[in-house]
Amino acid sequence: MSDSTVQPDSQTDSAADGRSIFPMGLTVTDRGIHLSLVSAGDHPALLLYRRNEAAPLIKIPFSGAERQGLVWSMFLSFSELFAIGFTEETLQSAEYHFADDRGSFPDPFGLAFSGRDSWGREEQYGAVLRSPVFLKPFDWGEDRRPGLPFSDSVIYRLHVRGFTKSATSGVVQRGSFYGVIEKIPYLKALGITTVELLPCQEFEELMPREAGQQGFPSASDAASAGKTGGRLNYWGYTKAYHFAPKASYCRRKDRDPAGEFRLLVRELHRAGMELIPEFYFDGSEDIAYVLAVLRYYARFFHVDGVRLSGHVDTEAVARDPYLADIKLIADGWSPPKPGERYPFFGMRNGELQPEAVGQHAGAMARRDCGGGRRLGSCNDGFLRDIRRYLKGDEGLLQALIYHTKNNPRHAAVINYLAGTNGFTLMDAVSYDVKHNEKNGEDNRDGTDENFSWNCGAEGPTRRKKVLELRHRQLKNAFLLLFLSQGTPLILAGDEFGNSQSGNNNAYCQDNALSWLDWKQQKKEAALLRFVRDCIAFRRRHPAFHMEEEPRLLDPDGCGIPDVSYHGTRAWQPEFEPWRRQLGVLYSGHYAQTTEGTADASFYLLCNMHWEPHEFALPHPERGMAWHLLVSTAEEGFGREEEARCLADQQLYVMPERSIALMIARPDPNHSESRSRKKCYTGAMNRKKES
Repeated sequence: MSDSTVQPDSQTDSAADGRSIFPMGLTVTDRGIHLSLVSAGDHPALLLYRRNEAAPLIKIPFSGAERQGLVWSMFLSFSELFAIGFTEETLQSAEYHFADDRGSFPDPFGLAFSGRDSWGREEQYGAVLRSPVFLKPFDWGEDRRPGLPFSDSVIYRLHVRGFTKSATSGVVQRGSFYGVIEKIPYLKALGITTVELLPCQEFEELMPREAGQQGFPSASDAASAGKTGGRLNYWGYTKAYHFAPKASYCRRKDRDPAGEFRLLVRELHRAGMELIPEFYFDGSEDIAYVLAVLRYYARFFHVDGVRLSGHVDTEAVARDPYLADIKLIADGWSPPKPGERYPFFGMRNGELQPEAVGQHAGAMARRDCGGGRRLGSCNDGFLRDIRRYLKGDEGLLQALIYHTKNNPRHAAVINYLAGTNGFTLMDAVSYDVKHNEKNGEDNRDGTDENFSWNCGAEGPTRRKKVLELRHRQLKNAFLLLFLSQGTPLILAGDEFGNSQSGNNNAYCQDNALSWLDWKQQKKEAALLRFVRDCIAFRRRHPAFHMEEEPRLLDPDGCGIPDVSYHGTRAWQPEFEPWRRQLGVLYSGHYAQTTEGTADASFYLLCNMHWEPHEFALPHPERGMAWHLLVSTAEEGFGREEEARCLADQQLYVMPERSIALMIARPDPNHSESRSRKKCYTGAMNRKKES
């Protein structure tokens, strides 16, 4: 390598108006390449490499001519690059990184990296990461975002590697973005609309062991960790090069992280599905960097939204006009202040105005920009309270009511019953306490608040009654999840009873413990079928996924409120602490189907007591009768036209620890059926006026 005698061209296309320091990182123009980096040193430099060569071809120092504060910039024309020694062919595969007084370092804004192509290899960590000068072209075709509202979404949260890494997955490209593509037909058949990925940017998965630190997994249980004496960061909640998709999540042949990630987005869109990657920021990043990352993924990768974790100024993200047409999910969003509506999309008279969106904003912004329904708020409270109710804790009926109707205007609520840092849903009905011994921390890590119940035996068992109860509890959980307002989220594998053997903190487990065991599909075929039926039923019936929170009123005089709550006696909810019974009546008058007609009316009965209870049923409208659609005490989820008419329309005995759903259908014993057209039309007109 020789130091350059090349003088970088300071007269860039934008130098005259002061924009030559933007954007950060490397940008290819029609004349050459533009680079900007932040360095507190006095002698920053660019190192250029031919691919697969260890020594740099040349080292080019930045001059101070295009320096602003700590930002250094340069422009290299293609003619200068050819003079250095590149040909058109070698330039296409050229790589680079930076150096200054501190030493060599990667481009924090690099769009891809080589040198981390294999997962968990210690030998990869000796060299500085390089970024390619050029990314491979990609054909998007006629790609368009589906633009699905939160009210119609069903989210599936997965780990790219763990989703298909097991040989039981049956895919060719295991543990990769392409492996997820191979599973799109499965996800589509399940009824999923939106795939959410755990952090999949270029993070360092090997965590070196610090002196004096105790508690590390054994090599036999934490794959690859034994090579470093440390542990693997399997989840990816750590510092990352956020602009670059993770190279080790790609196919081995012709690794192209950016291209493979774009392929995943495109194929999901072709299937009518969305992709939402999760980003973890540890708080050391400034908001300009965060916004640059999110804007890049929205524009370059066509993502449908982002999930924000860690320490982020979420209000600044919500106000960013570049992100106005994608979903934003975070742990919470502050409601708008009095007289204020957000997200804000445009500027007028020095103030951001939602009206400035105009006709060019994306589908989600056009649909409901004022109500802020492109914002989604993760709901840990749903997990905590519903799990407690399911296991029979006292005093949960008020919480159950709240969660079944919670659907705020300013941000959609994301409901889930299992997350990454906790029990899977199967483990929540199979274990009373965590079993994290394999993490090597003497079971001290992970939360002790799991709100779980093992149904009579800790862990694996052959006891038939215990297994039957666990199966029923899983159906209870899924039924409450999909019949609650808000947006349901499933943790990957929960639909077929995936277990982590009681480990509720598998952050360092890259093995069969954390990989999905797809053999469970056959073992838990009935559960998988039940979940699929639940999702399909929810999609058909807007009464369970309204755009606005039920008001518990009957403004159109239909005879019953949009939603009402009952106890073992109709119209008389009972809130004594020891009560575990609740009835929920849904009026179809206030929900419109995709065909533009009123939805059916439904009655949901919940009994989480360990004894049967008799419920008095509210009267359906004239000419209608209650038909049993599903009972978790029985197998299957019947279709509406096949639902069994109850012989007794006055009383219904609910088995212990069960949930039932009834639908109001024409009474086979009566020919008279009162028309709902007038009431329904009134409800729709009221909605349009509001």
